[in-house]
Amino acid sequence: MTELDGPVSYPVYPPVTPAPGRPGITTAAVVLGFVQAGLAMLGGLVTLFGALGASAEERDVRYGPDPFRAEVAAHLGLATALAVVVMLGSGLLIAGAVTLTSGRERVLYLAGMGLQLAFCIAYFALSAVAIHDANEVRAQTAESPGFGFMVAAVCFAVLPVLGLVFASVASTTKFLQVKGLESNRR
Repeated sequence: MTELDGPVSYPVYPPVTPAPGRPGITTAAVVLGFVQAGLAMLGGLVTLFGALGASAEERDVRYGPDPFRAEVAAHLGLATALAVVVMLGSGLLIAGAVTLTSGRERVLYLAGMGLQLAFCIAYFALSAVAIHDANEVRAQTAESPGFGFMVAAVCFAVLPVLGLVFASVASTTKFLQVKGLESNRR
């Protein structure tokens, strides 16, 4: 009897265990967090300097008295406040990404990404209101700057959504549990 006469059995190998360390999806979440925080900080700085540079007094000198001066000042104040809050939220997201990198927790990261998503939704809504208030026929088309701002808000919302999903998957949860057990042993 030869080897070719009967069924051949192959050895059974043990299941492959993942390498110890941070999963790739967790690293992707951290990178998305840092990228989103950087982009939001840049946007916040541009908004802050734009709002501070466009004071109502300067507009009066350039274009004459504005009958809607109080409304313009309120909008500039809102833009300044939102810019400051966006930059503080970006700092929270950076702190959350650092804690997620080390495997300590993800609460700050989830809060920071959730806040960034809320900013995108608010920016979208404010752009929609600006388009509605423009009372121009061209404001309802894709040529309108308000429409471009709405598209930008949707594009900026992609990173927080992906970051929230990546930080909530089972492999990230397991990574955090293992890191938590390791830190409890020390």
